[in-house]
Amino acid sequence: MSEQPLSLRFAVVTHAVMVDGEDNFGPAHNVVEALVALGLEVVFVLHPLSSSGTGFFRRFRNGVLVEELRVRYGRPARVWEALRNGWLAVSGQSDVLVLVDPLNFATAGLVRRLLRRRGLVVYYTADYADRRFANPLANRLYHGLDRAAIRAAHVVWNVSRPIREKRRRQGVPEQDNVFVPNAASFDPDWIVPFEQRAPESLVMVGSLDPFLDDRLLLDTLGLLCAHRPRIRATIVGTGSGEAMFRKELVRRSLTENVQLTGHLPRPEALSIVRDCRVGLALYSGRASWNEYRDSVKVREYLSLGVPVVTTGNHPLAAELESRGAGVVVREAQEAVSAIDALLGPAGSDVADRAAQMGLDYDRDSIMRAALADLSARLAEQGHR
Repeated sequence: MSEQPLSLRFAVVTHAVMVDGEDNFGPAHNVVEALVALGLEVVFVLHPLSSSGTGFFRRFRNGVLVEELRVRYGRPARVWEALRNGWLAVSGQSDVLVLVDPLNFATAGLVRRLLRRRGLVVYYTADYADRRFANPLANRLYHGLDRAAIRAAHVVWNVSRPIREKRRRQGVPEQDNVFVPNAASFDPDWIVPFEQRAPESLVMVGSLDPFLDDRLLLDTLGLLCAHRPRIRATIVGTGSGEAMFRKELVRRSLTENVQLTGHLPRPEALSIVRDCRVGLALYSGRASWNEYRDSVKVREYLSLGVPVVTTGNHPLAAELESRGAGVVVREAQEAVSAIDALLGPAGSDVADRAAQMGLDYDRDSIMRAALADLSARLAEQGHR
C-alpha cells in the first residue's frame, strides 16, 4: 500500500454492548484495531447501546492509545450522543468519518454532508434486518434512516456478503459497495500445530444469551462427556443466560468438563482458542439480523486454524462447509459425531483448510485495499 493512507485521520462512531463497565468487541473495534496497527490517527467513540449508561472516547496516535475518557450518558442517551456526533462531524478532527448503524449516520454523517465539510463519510453496515423492530413505526424509521445513509455516504462498507447483495439491489453503485467482514488478522506464527493442541479440547466464544442455541450446546456437551470423560470445553463469555446455563451444568453433572471463564479481553480469549482443536458456533436463529450476520467467532476460529462446528442458520456456514473448514450440524448427535471426527487425525486436514480460509479473509489485507480506495477518493476531492 502507498504511504498516502498513513496520513489519514479517522473518526469511528458506534454503539457498543457494555459488560461490567467495559465494551464488548464488535465490528467497529475490528476496524479500529486494523487502523491503529497501521499507525493511523483514530478517534473512537462508543455510545452505550442501552438508553443510558457509560460510553467511551478514545484517541490513538502512532499505534498507541493517548487519551481515554469514560463518558456518562444521561437519559435519554440518544440526545447526548446526537450532540456528540454533531460536534464530531463539524470539529475537523477527521478526514474519514466511519459511522456504524443508521442513527449514528443520521446525527453525524448527514450533518457533515449537509454542511459540505471536506472529507469522506463511510456508512458501515455492521448488521442489518428486514424486520429490525417489532414496532412497525420503529421499523419504518430504521429503514428510512438506512436508505438516507446509503444515498448520502461516499462509500458503503458491508460486514457480510448478503448485506452487500442487499445494497446492490438497493442501487448502491458497485464501486461504492464494499465488503469489509468481521475477519481477524491472520498471522501464521499464531497458529498452534494441530498435534500440539490438547487432544480433548473444544471452545466456544460468545454471549450466553437468546441468540445462542443453549439447548443444543448443553445437549451436545452432555452426549460428548458421556463417552469422552476427559473432554474439556471452555466457554468464553457472559450474558443474560449465564445463571441458567451454570445451573444446567450442575444439574447435568458437567461442571468437571466445562469451564466458564466469563468475559475476557479479546487477546486472552484468542489465546485460549488457538490451543483448542474444535471451535463451536451454535446459533438459535432468533436474531432478526441472522440471515445477514457475519459471525465474528467463526472468523476468529478460522484465523487461528481451528476447525468449526456450527449451525447452518448464518451466511458463513455454507462457505465454511463447502471449503471443508468445518461441519454444519442441526442437532446434538450430529454435533457430537462431527466433534469426534475433528478431535482425531482427520481434524488436522480440516485445520489446514480452516487456516487457508482465514488467510483468504485476512483483515489487514482487506483494510489495506479499503484504505487505498479511500485515499484515491480523497485525492479526487482535492484533499491535502
